[in-house]
Amino acid sequence: MENRPLELIVFYADLVCLAETAEILSPKQLKRLSHTLLNEMTNVTRDFGGTVLKYVEDCVVGFFVLPAVGWTQQLDRALLCTEMMQKVMEHSVGPIVQSEGLPAIGFRIGVDCGGVQVLSVRAEGIYTEVDAFGDIVNVAKKICDKAESGEVLIGKNLWRLLHASRKMGCTKRKSLVSDGETYDLYSLEYQ
Repeated sequence: MENRPLELIVFYADLVCLAETAEILSPKQLKRLSHTLLNEMTNVTRDFGGTVLKYVEDCVVGFFVLPAVGWTQQLDRALLCTEMMQKVMEHSVGPIVQSEGLPAIGFRIGVDCGGVQVLSVRAEGIYTEVDAFGDIVNVAKKICDKAESGEVLIGKNLWRLLHASRKMGCTKRKSLVSDGETYDLYSLEYQ
C-alpha cells in the first residue's frame, strides 16, 4: 500500500430524486439515465482538471489537488467546475430528462478542502483501487447531504481560502458538527 498525504479540494456531487425516478424506469432506462448523468459530471470534472475518485450510488466524488504554489488557480478551477455542473444539469441534462416525461432530477454539491491520505489498496490477484481517506472526505459528504437541490454548499476550510470578492457571493446558511467540531456552511452564489 502506498501512502501519500495531500491537500485536496474534495466534492460530492449528488443527484437528487434519482431513486424516486428509478422506481418508474425499466432497468435498461435506469442504466442509460444514470450513465448519462454520471458521465456528464465526470466529463465536466476532467475538463476543469479535476479527478473523479469514485462513484457512490448516484453521487460523483472528485477532487482537485491543492498545490502549495498556484493554489488560487486550482481553487478557481474547482469552483468553476461546480458551477458548470449546475449549468449542465439545469440547461442540458434536466430538459432532456423532462422531455422524456421523467420527473425532474435535482443536483446538489458539497465541497471543502483539507488534508487526506491517498491510498492505493491492492487485494492480491484481484484488483487495485485508489481511495482517499481523511476527515475532510467525510465532511464533504456531510456538507452535500445538507445542501438543497440546486445548491452548492462549501465548508469553512474552503470559505477561508476564498478571495474577498468571492466571499461576498456566499451566504452562511447552515452548520454541521463532525467529530465535535462545528463547521459553518456557506451557500455559493455564482457571479
